[in-house]
Amino acid sequence: MNELNMYKYLIVNLLLISLSFNVSGQFDFNLEPFSEGFDLPLDIVHNGSDRLFIVEKNGRIMMADANGQKMPDPFLDITDRVDASRSEKGLLGLAFHPDFESNGEFYVNYTNSNDITVISRFRTLPGQPFRGDPNSEQKLLQYFQPFSNHNGGDLAFGPDGYLYISSGDGGSANDPMNNGQTGTTLLGKLLRIDVNDTLTYKVPPTNPFVGNAGVEDEIWCLGLRNPWRMSFDRMTGDLWIGDVGQGSWEEIDFQPASSNGGENYGWRCYEGNHQFNTQGCEPRENYQFPIWEYANNRVRNGCSVTGGYVYRGAQFPEMFGWYIYADFCSGKFWALRGSDTTNIAIGDFASNEFVGFGEDDDGELYVAAIREGRIYKLVVPCDIDLSIDLANESCPDMMDGTAEVILSDTTVDVSILWSTGDTSNKISGLAPGIYTVEVTSSSCSLSDTIRIAPSDLQMSCLLDTVFSESFCEGDTVRINACEAPPGYTYEWSNFDAVIAETTEPVLEITEGGVYSVSFKGDCPLGSSEEVEIVFNETPEMPAISQMSDTLSTNITADKYRWYLNDTLLAETDLPYIVILEEGDYKVQGINGLDCEGPVSEAFSVIGTAVKNEKDLPVSVYPNPSSGWITLEYGKYEVEISEIQIYSGTGQLIKEISEFHDQKLDLRGYPESVYFIKVFTKNNNYKILKVLLSEDVK
Repeated sequence: MNELNMYKYLIVNLLLISLSFNVSGQFDFNLEPFSEGFDLPLDIVHNGSDRLFIVEKNGRIMMADANGQKMPDPFLDITDRVDASRSEKGLLGLAFHPDFESNGEFYVNYTNSNDITVISRFRTLPGQPFRGDPNSEQKLLQYFQPFSNHNGGDLAFGPDGYLYISSGDGGSANDPMNNGQTGTTLLGKLLRIDVNDTLTYKVPPTNPFVGNAGVEDEIWCLGLRNPWRMSFDRMTGDLWIGDVGQGSWEEIDFQPASSNGGENYGWRCYEGNHQFNTQGCEPRENYQFPIWEYANNRVRNGCSVTGGYVYRGAQFPEMFGWYIYADFCSGKFWALRGSDTTNIAIGDFASNEFVGFGEDDDGELYVAAIREGRIYKLVVPCDIDLSIDLANESCPDMMDGTAEVILSDTTVDVSILWSTGDTSNKISGLAPGIYTVEVTSSSCSLSDTIRIAPSDLQMSCLLDTVFSESFCEGDTVRINACEAPPGYTYEWSNFDAVIAETTEPVLEITEGGVYSVSFKGDCPLGSSEEVEIVFNETPEMPAISQMSDTLSTNITADKYRWYLNDTLLAETDLPYIVILEEGDYKVQGINGLDCEGPVSEAFSVIGTAVKNEKDLPVSVYPNPSSGWITLEYGKYEVEISEIQIYSGTGQLIKEISEFHDQKLDLRGYPESVYFIKVFTKNNNYKILKVLLSEDVK
């Protein structure tokens, strides 16, 4: 058996869970690929259903079901109004109304092409809770972004039922407009508005700056640089904010549920706990400093914090109540406990650009990797470590693929179930296709999908796949086959009878038939499609004879070419032609696809029973004509006995034996050239040429 027919073994790692980390046994978890195929996912949101809603930067909100299957249709598509042209612009945030199940309302935060941040309300289509209506938009709040970066963009409903909006400082670097400390702008703030029972929004009367002319009423707290992801602890109502630093310090800000708002988190006076630009700033004790900070050094820690969630799920009891967050640049994960500000490094996943966390209805955590377009889930590590030895099919249709589960630790007690129903480690006799296996231990269950590939040997085929080809008698035709696998020969057949075996993919033939090829070697590769080759007979030498004013030929052909004085006169499917004038006539027969026979000897027409009187004073008007034609005689009296109308190729169309007026009605005839043969009572005639055209008015 040659090398192309040998089994090709592929080691397939069953553990798609490629990201794992363990710190002294405190927080042992894996990042398991949960759903993929997203276009720059930024945020993960749930609404109480079993689906996750994935916010894509370009303006779509996609969905994944409880099994991680990405839904084909978007929940909402507003790409027509979202500007995602710069790295920090786009559709940035999503929040579902607490009463979404009854009112169908949800809210988004996006930037448009006019550098405006837009906070809008949308509703679902009637009776379709998983289909947002893009035409239902109500714009609630808009504010200008002086630069393309630092847009914040997160949305969340607090335990008080109000909508919270994170707003960056407007961008550039170093907050050049001091927006973070300026109360008359909404930039660099956390906003709080009431969207209940109103077409737009109301300012909650308990907002801390209501009535303060120097601070906008919507502001809940200030002094933020670029709050990238905030979340409320679903159990306590505490607010956590990840605020991206300028270049030295990343910070986590904390606001207890008991807060009345009004905190000033310090930017640009302070970056984290450290002075940055204190010109015009208040005393240090007037600022709320972060609950945690880490140095922005890219390699050791990272360069851009991604705020997360307080874990309230059931998978990790030891993680319960800890705030889980990460760094966008380094891929490092940390757990922070608010009660005593204990911070623990719990994961290092290289640079996966984790841009946003999310939680499902059960409080389990997910994280979005923007460049991968993938959503990961935090899961308990499995004690199963195995791989699969896989052998693909050796010959087409042989059904000889195999797959075997290999345990690296044979002391682990597991059960195995293949999609075929087999429960053994190894299954064989597999046809090409998709197979799944589930391996279960006392602590966890893993499943994987494998593919038995068909043999990669080329099946027998012809390069020319048309089913009929016509050629002329005497031609030599080349039939070309596809390239066969190395070591294979070409067996050619005509009407299923073997006629030749060659080592080259070409067969030359001179007779008709139905041809095919088979590749011959170690594997049966079938027979190719058939191609029918037809050789058309070449017409024989024609002869011409005359009867009255008609010439005819003695041969049978598909078409005839008539020549007058060696100039092509007409090509017709009739073996005769009407004499239009004197001269030397020749004819040629044609079969099939222009299989031309010889041209006849010249047949001279010198005179006929009637005379073509070119000086006969008869003409037609108008010419060209749209249908009505008038015969004009001038001042002469002409007695007409008969009129014949011929096509441009000389075929008789109509005869008129009774002609009493001077008008001919050719309406309804196709646009073309026609000949009108006018006979007089003294046996003279004249041929008139006329052009019919609809363009003539």
